[in-house]
Amino acid sequence: MKVVVNDANILIDLVKLQLLPHFFGLGWEYHTTSLVFDELFEDQQEAFAPYQDNGLFLVADLDATELMSILELQTEKPQL
Repeated sequence: MKVVVNDANILIDLVKLQLLPHFFGLGWEYHTTSLVFDELFEDQQEAFAPYQDNGLFLVADLDATELMSILELQTEKPQL
């Protein structure tokens, strides 16, 4: 199963509550964007390194076209 994490608070809480081994122990593949991941402090980001290394946690960089699409979507659907 693939899970997309689109809120940095989820990642922050997982580190703060020391739940990363349990979270990644579920065997799912987690995805987020660099925009979300960059909201974490450096030590919080480092906590995810082992899971990035084994492919369970993937951080996608968005290109200019994708960023423009997001901005357009936010304008069209501000409730998102």
